[in-house]
Amino acid sequence: QKSEIFRYRYRFKLPDSSPISTKRFDSTNKNEEKTRSTDSSLFGPIKRFKEKVKSFWKKYGLVAIITYQIIYLGTVAGAYISFHYELIPSFDTSSALDSIHETIVNLTNKDNPDPPKWAEDGFNKLKISSENNPKVKNLLMAVLVTEVSEPVRQVAVFLMTPPIARILGKIPK
Repeated sequence: QKSEIFRYRYRFKLPDSSPISTKRFDSTNKNEEKTRSTDSSLFGPIKRFKEKVKSFWKKYGLVAIITYQIIYLGTVAGAYISFHYELIPSFDTSSALDSIHETIVNLTNKDNPDPPKWAEDGFNKLKISSENNPKVKNLLMAVLVTEVSEPVRQVAVFLMTPPIARILGKIPK
């Protein structure tokens, strides 16, 4: 083990007081070895990402929430205007509602095959009103497009929140 450290230092001509750590070559440090083995698993990156997201929300708090809501409402409004003025071609909302309804029923009612009455009534009313009223159809399409664009909006929130917090003077400590 010691010769491996020596070869590394000799190969790159690092002095003994180099700030570069050689702990990763030292097998006597058991704690680092354990963390390395758990982090290299399949779920290590997912855990690290979740921790980063939690720390982001703790760090920026209200600024991040308001930024998210503004981006969400802006996306809905932009999609609605695009569908209203036919900048984006419309799609069949009744088939989209049917597939969403089937998915929700399958996920929530595994034990009970009959969906709740309120769910049936709500989807049927929404389906009928979207077929009869073009404004409701445009709003429904805008909400569906907004929900599909969730990953892109989340990236935008993570990129935009720190500069907005700096501008507002809400820089976390």
